[in-house]
Amino acid sequence: MRVEYDSKADILYIRLKEASPIESEHLEGNIVIDYDEKNNVVAVEILDFSKRAEKSFSIPIAVSS
Repeated sequence: MRVEYDSKADILYIRLKEASPIESEHLEGNIVIDYDEKNNVVAVEILDFSKRAEKSFSIPIAVSS
């Protein structure tokens, strides 16, 4: 599992496995679930993350710019 935060796009990306997503499902609340060819969840994206996280939120993440 890999967690990344893109500060320019304000998206937290949680990669569960290294398979390439082929389909995405947009859920209420700006959550996107990515699926592989076997319909397994491969990633979760949280859009507008900084607006949703507590100011004290802290986990070790890779930051891309």
